[in-house]
Amino acid sequence: MIYWAETEKKHIQILNINVREYFRYIKNEYQSMHDMSDIVESNADIYNTALEKLNNTKENLIKQKDISILELNHQDLENKNAFLKNKDLAFSKMLPRDTKRVQIFKGFYVAYLNSIISEYERLRFLNTKDIKIILIYFLKN
Repeated sequence: MIYWAETEKKHIQILNINVREYFRYIKNEYQSMHDMSDIVESNADIYNTALEKLNNTKENLIKQKDISILELNHQDLENKNAFLKNKDLAFSKMLPRDTKRVQIFKGFYVAYLNSIISEYERLRFLNTKDIKIILIYFLKN
């Protein structure tokens, strides 16, 4: 009974110290992913808000049918009837400075999104590899 009790104490120690600490470490790694996801969400909100505001502005300008306020270049101003008839063409050409600003917001959002995806893939690869090694180590102990 004494040997059995000592074996159980060692199992408890292994579980309490090694396994708990290992999974606490894994949890902390994923907590940093949670922080990164907050940054991605805030950049997505900024981009979506700017895009919605730009589209609403463009929509209002198209409804006014005043081609001079669309900030088009000279070649595009010559084809003003085409812009008034084709909404997609007008949207792609009008307000280039504001459109570029929204594209910059999109670039930030995409960059953060790609970084969180690559970090998740890195953690997933390392953890699947490490869990096998750690479990073998725990079983040996």
